[in-house]
Amino acid sequence: MRESSAAECEARADTVVSKGIYRPIGVLLSRRESWALADQAMVSVANFLSGILVARLVGLREFGVFSLAWASVLFVNSIQSALITAPMVSVGPILETQIGSCYYAAVLLQQTVFACAASLLVEAGVVLSAHFWPAWGIRPLALPLAVSVFAYQMQDFMRRYFFATRRVKLGLLNDAVSFLPQILILAVLFRAHGVDSRIALWVMGLTSLAGFVLGLLTFGSYKIEWGAVRAVASRHWVSSKWLVGSAIMGWTSGNFFLPAAAIVLGPAAAGGVRAAQTLGQVLFVLFNSLENYLPNEAARRFHSHGIGALRSYLRNSGKAVMSIAGVLCLTIALSGRWLLTFLYGRQYGSFAGVLAIIMATYFLTSAALPARFGLRVLENTRPLFAAQAAAGVLTVATIFPLIAHFGVTGAAWSSFASQLVMLGIVTMALMSRMKREAETSL
Repeated sequence: MRESSAAECEARADTVVSKGIYRPIGVLLSRRESWALADQAMVSVANFLSGILVARLVGLREFGVFSLAWASVLFVNSIQSALITAPMVSVGPILETQIGSCYYAAVLLQQTVFACAASLLVEAGVVLSAHFWPAWGIRPLALPLAVSVFAYQMQDFMRRYFFATRRVKLGLLNDAVSFLPQILILAVLFRAHGVDSRIALWVMGLTSLAGFVLGLLTFGSYKIEWGAVRAVASRHWVSSKWLVGSAIMGWTSGNFFLPAAAIVLGPAAAGGVRAAQTLGQVLFVLFNSLENYLPNEAARRFHSHGIGALRSYLRNSGKAVMSIAGVLCLTIALSGRWLLTFLYGRQYGSFAGVLAIIMATYFLTSAALPARFGLRVLENTRPLFAAQAAAGVLTVATIFPLIAHFGVTGAAWSSFASQLVMLGIVTMALMSRMKREAETSL
């Protein structure tokens, strides 16, 4: 790849992504990007409402048990994203031109094998956990949780696939089939009462399964070529090997404080923390819609116009993301106690301080997104693992002493410090890599 100069490439890029802080927002909301944002808004609102309904249905302690179970679904999803969907979005445009439509059939096979294995491991993990912590009463969750793990991963793959192939309306339809009935069923159960974590997991698992089945019906070609399967697995591993380690460490640094709070303070503390997280995850409307679009678009611009175009695109998009995230984080943090009490009930209001720290942490997450996407596009994912490893070590070293001295607030501060470390590492790594790319392409 050759570029005449970084300045020329940035000028070309800026004809598409205008300079300034607020103009990129218009770009993020235009054309098919608006579909991606609308889809993620629907998914996030559905998850938010489902969380509120479950919390009110089962009570604070049982909601803590449910949250611990659902954390395993999210953990598996982070591994899936690193191993399968992240390479599909960032590397897929290259492989699709090389091996054609059989590329996505090979990725679907890879995804199916992963989801089956993950569901079996999670079921075994629940049985083992019930042995060590029998007071939590999680043994009946084994089967519905295993079904939820499988269905959630397969449906999430389908939605990412539709966005990666620019079939955004099908992606939106798939999510609507999966998430909207979930809210309706939980709302009916809310009026009927008598709901526990097991029933809530069955509802979420079966509605996700409906979305997956719809995805299969609209997927396209299922032609499997074993040479393509081997090529895809090998090529994806180059991009994802460090991302997988990063995902594991990322869960440790970003989500470990949920089970840590439960171990030290009991399931009720985990329930309050999860309520604060759910309220703060309005930011994930933005984060996940960008995941659907920005890495793929950044990869196309880099391979078409070079490092200057990538640098300009990430810079302008980053300004837009941080502007939106800053306003949302501040608004939620300042009204946290009222929001928690109004939405979840009076017993959740005491977690307002935790919510404020979580919102500060999410703002740091928004600041790191462009650097993360840029490193993935450049297939330099080792710094992502290094950042997550450093943050994970910091979390494990500090979280239990902080909980012992400051309660759940201490756990939230541990997460904030970890995110700050990650922001510094990925930003410096991206700047260094782009400088080397610019020098070698002149």
